[in-house]
Amino acid sequence: MAIAHLASGQVRSILPLSAPPDTLQSIAIFKDAHLEVIRMVLPAAKIIPPHSVNGPITIQCLAGEVLVTADAQEHRLFAGDLQYFTGGVVHQLKAFQDSALLVTIVLIPTVSKV
Repeated sequence: MAIAHLASGQVRSILPLSAPPDTLQSIAIFKDAHLEVIRMVLPAAKIIPPHSVNGPITIQCLAGEVLVTADAQEHRLFAGDLQYFTGGVVHQLKAFQDSALLVTIVLIPTVSKV
């Protein structure tokens, strides 16, 4: 069963600490015309291949340890760490431990070239 997105004014816990890591799922907490917030759950050794988004993005580590690679630099994120990228930055993630991230994306439409 899909989890409904939050409506304006609603509250939901995003902390994954109350359940075993292998039972958690990534969920889109909410998405509107300008902003998307996702709780991303990565089991140990999971790799998210290089990708980018059009708008600015933040990646906040809620639990675990994740390696973020972008612009030929590597940064390990631990619980409580936050990383910011401008739009268009190609980045890759690799979980060293069972991990949970809070990902916030500013949605900027793709402009098609005719």
